Amino acid sequence: MRLIASLALMGLLVSCQTVVVPPPTATGEPSATATGKLAPQPTSPLVGTIAGSWTKLPDMPTSRSGAATVVFENRIVVIGGLGGPQSVDRYDPATKMWDKMPDLPFAVDHAMAASIEEGTAAGIFLFGGFLNGKPSAKSWYLPRDEGDWREINPMPAPRIAGAAVGIGKKIYIVGGATTQRSGSGLAVFEFDLEGKPWSEKAPIPTARNNFGAVAVGGKVCAFGGRELAITRNLSAVECFDPGTNAWETLPPMPMARGGIAAAALGDRVVIAGGEEPAGVIAQVHVFDAKTRTWSRGPDLPTARQDLGMAAVGKVVYAIGGGAASATSSFLRAVEAWTLP
Repeated sequence: MRLIASLALMGLLVSCQTVVVPPPTATGEPSATATGKLAPQPTSPLVGTIAGSWTKLPDMPTSRSGAATVVFENRIVVIGGLGGPQSVDRYDPATKMWDKMPDLPFAVDHAMAASIEEGTAAGIFLFGGFLNGKPSAKSWYLPRDEGDWREINPMPAPRIAGAAVGIGKKIYIVGGATTQRSGSGLAVFEFDLEGKPWSEKAPIPTARNNFGAVAVGGKVCAFGGRELAITRNLSAVECFDPGTNAWETLPPMPMARGGIAAAALGDRVVIAGGEEPAGVIAQVHVFDAKTRTWSRGPDLPTARQDLGMAAVGKVVYAIGGGAASATSSFLRAVEAWTLP
């Protein structure tokens, strides 16, 4: 029986292996084994500035950082995270109002989420993360008609602080970390709703976690991030082509930073937030995939790291995050920028 039928009709309950690893740090991220700073990272010049400003919107009901953020049916869904590890909140840009969705049956942060809009298995999918304090391979599904979260086929191995990107009826898990190690040699996991549940694809060339990733032109593109520690921030941009099972290197970001978020609006990708040893970052950069150039956008009013980002129409939203690395700094703030 195809997995899609199992998801739609049965919820397919499964079990996954027990993973024993060192505990996460106080911020919910893996204990860093990497030490020292990376060599200076290559950066791209800015070709211009994009006008505009950010507008404050109603606060999210739950203060949180390290949440999974996804768009489903033109509404933004924020799932789990430090500060609200079982909460699922939904924002409707049309009404500018928040409502509650079914809570998670577990506590999770730094998980990865993607949505599928079409077909009988349309809904929201959640993968891995720190599940009750341990890196997990478990996967969950919330169908369009909501109800409750259902456990489905687990990933081939635990993964935290990576990214999940949906293209068609497949979801790709890229980058992230396993236990104490960042994603060097970590294969891409492909989740196929209409075929083999999981298969492994070409690994991401640059080890990274806490980065931004979006779908652009049918490819999965990963931006920046870090090798575990904020002293090892990255500027690298790489895109995975599912058709060729190969990665391509694109012009690097204008600055190296981890703890960022990304959102795609057509051929433009907005990168915002993050942190470096000097503190959290307010700078916003925009990548044009057609010209392969970078521009400066208006700074975030609220500098933040480990935030959520989403795009609906021509509007990009920055949601929650941390005002500093400390666990007491979780934010509810939501700010929006309409791209010209």
